[in-house]
Amino acid sequence: MLQSASRCSHRQSLASSAAPNSQHASHRTHSCQDVKAEDAGQTVRLAGWLSAERKISKKASFYSLRDASGMVQLIVRRSDASELEDSLSKMSRTPEESVVSVLGRVKLRPQSSKNANVSTGDIELEVEAFELLNAADELPFYPHDEHNLANEDLRAKYRYLDLRRPVLANNIKLRSKVARAVRDVLHNNGKSKSLSFVYNQTKELTVETPMLLQTSPEGAREYLVPARLSSTISNATSSSNPSSSTTPATPQFYALSQSPQQPKQLLVCSGGIEKYFQFARCFRDEDGRKDRQPEFTQVDMEMAFVSWSPPSVSHGEQQRAAVDGYADDQQWRIGGSEIRNVVENIIREVWKTALGVELPHTLGVMTYRMAMEKYGSDKPDLRMNSVLPHSSTHIGQIELSDPDRVIDYLVVPREDQEMLKELMALREAEVRSYTVNGSTAWEEGLAQELGLSGDVQAMRSGAELPEGTLLGGSTSMGKIRLRLSELAQQKYDLDYPKYCFTWVTEFPLFSKDEDKEFIARGRWSSTHHPFTAPMLEDMPLVEQGRYENIRGQHYDLVLNGMEIGGGSVRVHNAKLQEKIFKEVLQLTEAEIKSFDHLLKALKYGAPPHGGIALGFDRLMSIICNTKSIRDVIAFPKTTGGTDPVFRSPSAIPDEALKLYGLKSL
Repeated sequence: MLQSASRCSHRQSLASSAAPNSQHASHRTHSCQDVKAEDAGQTVRLAGWLSAERKISKKASFYSLRDASGMVQLIVRRSDASELEDSLSKMSRTPEESVVSVLGRVKLRPQSSKNANVSTGDIELEVEAFELLNAADELPFYPHDEHNLANEDLRAKYRYLDLRRPVLANNIKLRSKVARAVRDVLHNNGKSKSLSFVYNQTKELTVETPMLLQTSPEGAREYLVPARLSSTISNATSSSNPSSSTTPATPQFYALSQSPQQPKQLLVCSGGIEKYFQFARCFRDEDGRKDRQPEFTQVDMEMAFVSWSPPSVSHGEQQRAAVDGYADDQQWRIGGSEIRNVVENIIREVWKTALGVELPHTLGVMTYRMAMEKYGSDKPDLRMNSVLPHSSTHIGQIELSDPDRVIDYLVVPREDQEMLKELMALREAEVRSYTVNGSTAWEEGLAQELGLSGDVQAMRSGAELPEGTLLGGSTSMGKIRLRLSELAQQKYDLDYPKYCFTWVTEFPLFSKDEDKEFIARGRWSSTHHPFTAPMLEDMPLVEQGRYENIRGQHYDLVLNGMEIGGGSVRVHNAKLQEKIFKEVLQLTEAEIKSFDHLLKALKYGAPPHGGIALGFDRLMSIICNTKSIRDVIAFPKTTGGTDPVFRSPSAIPDEALKLYGLKSL
């Protein structure tokens, strides 16, 4: 990036002025944000980063001084002193982004010069004294030059410079504010009466759980940490069997915690802690995406004595069910309503604190089957429902004479030729475009069912109707529906609702998941994790071996088509847990042994319990309206899982590997 020629010459003349000065201890009296119009006439000392000079005349210049709180405009005038002592001369020789301290008098700006876009736009500081605290070298890029913003790779390498950009720094500050709001709700029983009722006896306690655990077959790929070979083990081996002293010890490994799932269950099983939470650091070796990081933060919660049966249906849910016509599928028919109450209180408090938005008292609910059939996704985006009155906002189904086949459809007005052209160009599996003229029986039936008149474009998909579970996160028609929403918003500039929440419940408890095939190897996998309890009414199916029909007490919280949290009621009966391990998941004895501590805890008296984890990075990405969760993390990894600032991961010398019983290939 080209820099001004004056920057280099400025640095050459700074040898003396940049020397350490005992007066650096001078304390600033205000942060930049704290200087207000009512301070006019007062003398204040500020410190921060200096912007480039903006000359007014030969005898005066403007600068901006910035600290973490905000920015203040400086005006510097040439004095009658010699040039070497003149503040304007010193500042003119100071490189941009240097750290300085200034002493000056607060002045009100002329009415014509006030800046309503910044909180300090009514004032400026007339500089009387200047001190250079640290001269900056030429930066690889200048973060405040929005017109010539560096590419993402360079900004990632110098993330500590990129954090000087207000938009990025504000995300990190808001993250801290939201974290405080979450802790306040959990520590102080919240501000709503419902949460106070839940916590009338015990409060949630913050407990730190281990990050270095044993590897286990419970989810995603793990990060392994080699343990240094203990001299105690080596000595014991050699003393008991001198001939084995030359036999290398087997390398030992920790696994970084994918989540605190087992430790938090053990906490509530202990009886000493009934309600737990922490901002947990988690690690998963997954392929990078815009909403995933190898290390991430989740708001982790667990609670003893949760219910296994549904609560009575609230008036709000009855109203929604009556309107939508899905009475059964829009009720909370599983246990864990206590967890739901806590999370909804947290979400309401966070939205009020961070965005000034009042959310409804309860958030909507739908079953997994309803989500897949009506929206084609287990993370349904509901924002388009109220703003596309002339097109289908949900997927309809028509059953054919073959009981195992249905037609899924979406409808688009025939007169909207531009949108039709784009939709017909889409290529999704088993999706076709048709014009409904009533020329065939199914078209005539569709037109009558939908009350269509004239030529209408329909999307048709032949799909199987499974007897039991519906597998997969989205269907072809679900993807078409989202694309229809995007096209409509682009064309009509639709005012979509900003925040549409829903709980999705009653997921299949077991599935054949391609993403977990590296662990399952053809066996059943747990859709959530192996500790999730079956729905109470599906317990007989466990004994009958009808695993594909069993629904779990698993609940996801979805916002605008993104999962922001997921949890479940846990299995608290050791016999049921062992049956799931052995008969359903068909784990080996070695795999089951990795859960031995949990099985023992269940045998020694475990209460019914459940919990949830909220994805804090993703939640903040939505609140800050960023395209990637990397924009709300101070030092994120790249999509490939590398850290360009700290240059990790990196190779380790063979000499160091020997301490762990390892060697490079």
